[in-house]
Amino acid sequence: VTSICSHEGENQIGYRTTENDFRCAAHGAEFDLKGAGKNKKGRKGIQVYSTELSGTKLRIKTTAV
Repeated sequence: VTSICSHEGENQIGYRTTENDFRCAAHGAEFDLKGAGKNKKGRKGIQVYSTELSGTKLRIKTTAV
């Protein structure tokens, strides 16, 4: 996923293992694993990219999922 929050553009998106989701530490916007907002501050969602792992190479596709 992008690390840039759609709420106010902060670069503070992090994964929460206990909730199995993403949260912006700056203002509390929350997002599910598909990037959809879970609360009012996260309503715009965030970009989630598809990836492909081949051996030790990780490929990130440039089009959002």
